[in-house]
Amino acid sequence: MKNKYLILTLILISLLSLNYVSAQIQSLSTSKINTNISLTQTVTNSTYCNLTKITYPNNTVLNVYAFMTKNGNDYNYYYTPDSLGTYSYITCCDPDGIDTCVGVSFEVTPNGTKLTTSQSITYTIIFIISLLILIALLIVGIFLPSKNKTDQMTGYIIALENLKYLKFFSLMFAYIVALLISYFSYSICYTYLDFTFLTSLTYFLFYGLLVCTLVFFPIMIYLLISNWIHDNAIMDGINRGLHIR
Repeated sequence: MKNKYLILTLILISLLSLNYVSAQIQSLSTSKINTNISLTQTVTNSTYCNLTKITYPNNTVLNVYAFMTKNGNDYNYYYTPDSLGTYSYITCCDPDGIDTCVGVSFEVTPNGTKLTTSQSITYTIIFIISLLILIALLIVGIFLPSKNKTDQMTGYIIALENLKYLKFFSLMFAYIVALLISYFSYSICYTYLDFTFLTSLTYFLFYGLLVCTLVFFPIMIYLLISNWIHDNAIMDGINRGLHIR
């Protein structure tokens, strides 16, 4: 008879413990890296709550064994995460006199926000559209003529080719779109993705294109102006009946 009561008591204690765990397991909101945050545990009828360990994103475990500060039913411990990724920590409390340990997890990102499904779809659409625009501009810039029309037999210029100006502008706009795509990619990788290599690659690409802008655009503007001046001189010569190559 005593054994039956003992078994029932153990089952009751187990159920109470499971109930506490299921009710109190928390997942903190996404936190910002290098920012002081509160590691929280909420529990009723507990005389203490201790933070026992913190697990880093690289699975390194830090044994803490620190008292948490009580504020009503909330127990807090302030901590500053210095790595990106998923953290977890263990708290041990005694609700209703029952020693119980509970795990809590939270995400750490560069700006304290997490990429949602709707944001992922939106950013993907923006990236695809931008990439299609870039490809279209490159095709136009590559395949449009860059020289004036000439007579195949004599090589004399017979007409000006104004499409070459569209070629210049297409290449310039393609460069701008490529710069925007690289910045957009870098921002997404830095803000939401825990992928150091890809973040570094997009960072290098963006700043490389940004620096090259100081060379690319002056050259393109020079070519536009020089072609315009040269075409005006050619048109003047053609109007006077001269043969120009």
